[in-house]
Amino acid sequence: TNTYTVRGYAETILSSNETEQTKALVRAMLVYGGAAQECFKYNTNNLASTGFENNAVVSTEVNNIVSKDDIAGLSFYGASLSYRNKTAVRFYFTGDTTGMTFTANSEDVTIGTKNEMTYIEVANINPQNLGDAIEVVVTAEDGKTLTVAYSPLNYIVRMYTKAGSSEKTKLLAQALYGYYQAALAYMPKN
Repeated sequence: TNTYTVRGYAETILSSNETEQTKALVRAMLVYGGAAQECFKYNTNNLASTGFENNAVVSTEVNNIVSKDDIAGLSFYGASLSYRNKTAVRFYFTGDTTGMTFTANSEDVTIGTKNEMTYIEVANINPQNLGDAIEVVVTAEDGKTLTVAYSPLNYIVRMYTKAGSSEKTKLLAQALYGYYQAALAYMPKN
């Protein structure tokens, strides 16, 4: 049986005649993978990023989080980011959400609860779209709304610049920002 690792496949691409944009994207993916391994303490003796530097320059110029709060007793608490095969963002709300509908970019979403907060998750965000704002609208039965506009890039920059962030968290945010930049240069937005 032949086995092929992600690192082996990446090395094949990096030593090929692929474009520099393709090679930059592969390097950025490996750097992000290695930073994630270190941050989450997974397979740290075999980092994907071995031989590559995490040298992305994180721009702190992103759109501010926009929140219009017209529903009494309901507030936008914050967001979190997770990465599976694509990025997902969870938006957390505090207060009673009984009878309310949630949409993200005009699409209905599933509602969950965690730590006494209500959340919705927007999944499958491509890396080149991390800078795009996601508009979440919560509508109460009386028609009043709470609107939040937030991009995954807001979260990345916040974690990178946050005073209490660990060095590993900052390196992960920096690597994800580099992956975003490389993907944006390589792929069209969708």
